Amino acid sequence: MTNSTKWSVVISLGVGTAVFCAAGSLAHAQRITGGLIALYGFDEGAGTTVADTSGFGDPLNLTINPADLSSGLISWGSSFVSINRGTDAVPGNGTISPIQSEGPATKIYDAIVNPDLAGTNEFTIEAWVRPERDGTPGRVLNSNPARVVSMSMDHSFRNFTLGQQDPGDHWVSRIRNSAAGRNGTCCGVPQMPTPAGSVEAEAVTHVVMTRTATGTESLYYNIVGDAFGNVVSREVPSTLIGGGGGTTAGGDPGATDWNPDYALALGDETNVAERKWAGDFHLVAIYNRALTAAEVELNFSAGPDASGELVPGDVNGDMVVDIADYQIIRNNFRLSPAGLPDGNLDFDHEVGLNDFRIWRDAFNAAPSPVPEPTSALLLALGGALVLQRRNKHGA
Repeated sequence: MTNSTKWSVVISLGVGTAVFCAAGSLAHAQRITGGLIALYGFDEGAGTTVADTSGFGDPLNLTINPADLSSGLISWGSSFVSINRGTDAVPGNGTISPIQSEGPATKIYDAIVNPDLAGTNEFTIEAWVRPERDGTPGRVLNSNPARVVSMSMDHSFRNFTLGQQDPGDHWVSRIRNSAAGRNGTCCGVPQMPTPAGSVEAEAVTHVVMTRTATGTESLYYNIVGDAFGNVVSREVPSTLIGGGGGTTAGGDPGATDWNPDYALALGDETNVAERKWAGDFHLVAIYNRALTAAEVELNFSAGPDASGELVPGDVNGDMVVDIADYQIIRNNFRLSPAGLPDGNLDFDHEVGLNDFRIWRDAFNAAPSPVPEPTSALLLALGGALVLQRRNKHGA
C-alpha cells in the first residue's frame, strides 16, 4: 500500500524564507512479523468467526457463541469486538462464553514447545484492548484474574495467561514452566503483576507479555497516546517443557509440561470458569519468540490496526509526512527519554539528528530529483538547538 502526496514547505530562518516542494510515494512500514504464529485483527465486523490472518500453518480461527451475539453480550464494532459485562460485577453472573478456538491450539504448542518440531521455548502474547473496568468504585472487576488471552483448561491448568487482576487495577501474566508448575503460580513463583493502578478503564491499551528461552519474563503496558516505556521484568530460571497431554487434570502427566490439548480463549476460561473479562479486543498476536523492547515499541507505535500501517517520518500519526512532523522534532531536539509522538523516529529514546534525517528522507521521497531542503532545514534545526542551549544556560 502506498500513499502519494505533494507538499509545500515554508521555513522562516529570521533572515528570509525558503520554500520547497516535493512529491513522493511513501511506503508503509509493517508491524513486526518475524515469528508471528497467530494474528487476530477483528476486522470481520459481523458473524461468529474471528479469523487468524497470520499466514502461519493452518489458521487457528476463533468462534463467538451465536447466542452471545444475539443477546448483545458480545458485539462487533469497527475493527474490534466488545465483551459487554454490563452489571455483571460478581463472578458467576451472566453466561457469556469465551471467544475461543474450536479445538486445541496445537500450532501454538508446536511452534513454542514441541520437542519434535524444534520449538523455540520462548514466546510473546500481544493484545490491544480497551478494558471496561479498572478497580475504581463502580468499575470493580471481581475475577482472579480475569482472562484476557489464555491457553488453558480451567482456573487451575494452563500453558499461559495474560490477565487483569481484581479489583481490576493491574495486569498479570502466568506462565507454566519447570519452576512455576501447572498454573504458573507455584513453588515460590507468583504471577507477575504490573503496579497497582496501571489499568485505566476505557483507554485503549497495548499489553504484551514475553518470555525468553533463558527465563526472562517481561510485561509491557502502555496506553495509546502516551510515551512508550512502562514495563516490569523478572528472571525465572526455568524451562518450557513440551509433552503434556489429556484434557483433564488426571490426564496431565507432567505438572510442568505444556499441554497440546488446550484451546486458545479470549475473555474467560474455556469452561466459563468465572474468570470473566470485560472490554474491547482490537488486536491479539502470538509469536514463537520473545520480542525485544524495541520491537514491542514498534508495534506500539504502529497502533492497534492489524495491517500495521506506519508511515516512515510521520511523527504525529496523521499518515502524512509534512512540516508539522519536522516542527515536533525541532521543538523536542535532544529530548530524552522520548517516544514516537515526541519525534523519536529511530526508537533510540532520544530526539536527535538521525530522527531529522529519517523525516527528511521520507519527506523528499520522490520518483524524480526534486529540490532538497537539507541545508535550510539543518540550519533551522541548528538554530533551534542553539536557542535551546541558551535557554538552559539562562534558566
